[in-house]
Amino acid sequence: MPICTHCGENNLDGTTRCTKCGVALGHQARARVDAKRSQVASAIKMVVWVAAVIIVLIVAPRAYHAAFAGYYRYRLNSVKESAMKMCGGPITDSTTPYQKADIEKCMAADDVVTKAQGDFDNFTKGDKP
Repeated sequence: MPICTHCGENNLDGTTRCTKCGVALGHQARARVDAKRSQVASAIKMVVWVAAVIIVLIVAPRAYHAAFAGYYRYRLNSVKESAMKMCGGPITDSTTPYQKADIEKCMAADDVVTKAQGDFDNFTKGDKP
């Protein structure tokens, strides 16, 4: 039942003008519909924001972990490659067993390789293979 904002008269549904003062009532019905749409739009925006936050909270830690695991893996490989060159490597099929043992011993004694391996192992110790 639309109420006239001009005189306060209660009018029957579907009436386009106030029965007392004659003011058009259509804009009042539209205002109610617009207000309802605005409430629905606000609720939808809130649901979308909540869903986005939940997704970010789930995805961000995994993305962070994957990125840093990749960095530590890259760093470890880079350090191993440098140490391998300094220790007389690389180890190939034609490398004799005693040369291979010397190179591996040299690399195991390298503090940079040991630290890089420890960093990688500590960061990825809870990961599934």
